[in-house]
Amino acid sequence: MISSQLDGGSEFRDKLERACGALNTSLFILPPRKPKWNGCVERVKGTTRYEFYPFYEGALTIA
Repeated sequence: MISSQLDGGSEFRDKLERACGALNTSLFILPPRKPKWNGCVERVKGTTRYEFYPFYEGALTIA
């Protein structure tokens, strides 16, 4: 892995910074409220929300 990108959320930032340091990879932290900077991921999330979930009839839990 060459680099990782984080959307500015603070939940995992410390662990990701340490992991990237240990792996000698770059970590790019995106500024808040800038969805254009992460367009591909935002597009997948929107497509899933509006085209998949309305037709899915199973449980939406991870556990």
